[in-house]
Amino acid sequence: MKDASGRYIYANPAWSDAFGMERQEAIGKTIVDFAPGPSAIRITEAEQEVLRRNQPIETIDETNSGGKKRIWSSIRFPFRSPSGEPFVGGIAVDITARTQAEAALRASEAQFEVVIENLEEGLVIADTAGNIRHLNPAVLRLLGLSRSEDWRRAMSLFPETFELATLNGTVLPFEQWPINRILAGETLNNVEQRVRRKGEPWERFFSFTGAIARYSDDQSLAFVTINDVTERRRAEDQLREAHAQLREFLDHSPAVLYALKIDEERIVPRLVSENITRLLGYEKEETLSMARWTEQIHPEDRARAEAGMSEALSRGTSRTEYRVRHKGGSYSWVEDTRPASRAATTTLCS
Repeated sequence: MKDASGRYIYANPAWSDAFGMERQEAIGKTIVDFAPGPSAIRITEAEQEVLRRNQPIETIDETNSGGKKRIWSSIRFPFRSPSGEPFVGGIAVDITARTQAEAALRASEAQFEVVIENLEEGLVIADTAGNIRHLNPAVLRLLGLSRSEDWRRAMSLFPETFELATLNGTVLPFEQWPINRILAGETLNNVEQRVRRKGEPWERFFSFTGAIARYSDDQSLAFVTINDVTERRRAEDQLREAHAQLREFLDHSPAVLYALKIDEERIVPRLVSENITRLLGYEKEETLSMARWTEQIHPEDRARAEAGMSEALSRGTSRTEYRVRHKGGSYSWVEDTRPASRAATTTLCS
């Protein structure tokens, strides 16, 4: 309690503990006397305002006594003595720890938001009622949306703009969209789907991952991350097409492709093209043994064939003609061209 001049006339034991001084030391002094600084001036001004208005005032105050900073939630109120002399009473609660915890939480939330907002992955967060709570900028970029559009709407409005389908093109009902599957209790891990904007020549392939995240006993959110895998899918499609074209070419070619590996002093067949079955009758697996393959070379030509292999190893290339036994027992002449660092070819001549 203080008089109209701001001098203490009473302080309780809790005040003494907070400021680290005996109560008697404060009597007759102002807060500026033992805790000088801008905060003390603001406290004094608040006390004068209480007397001027003749009504209570709530404030958040800071004090720094003995190098220890504290934050207080204070309420000050006017009262008078029996003789009518004005005084100011005050009750202050130390909220230093709470304020520091709140500041730390805000800093943590700010850091988390910076990370979320700068993710390359799209992130969608929805509540259990299906309302979108958050879309990070990557989602807008991936879906080609404008920031000015209001996409924090009910999810049921998204099918007006987008269509989702499986990789083979089967259009998915809204209930089978990733976020709805997650809300139904599924956990998704790299589920790839086609996404198309209706009425526009815009189509991408996205990979979806997500689950339900519970943050209290009865509260949860659904999240789903989105990665654009369009370029990878297109590259895979191109590779499959190239392989199909190569198989088509080999199916009608008299040339067998094969590759050998030099393992220390041994020569080990690594692969052979499938058309060897059509040309010589052997299954691929039957030719992946050097000793077994050598047995199929005509006895009169084996030395020449082995010399050609040695030539390829020493000179980097060789070209040899020899006879190979067909699985049916007949012999055919082949031309064996071997570049040492690439796949070799054996061409059936007759």
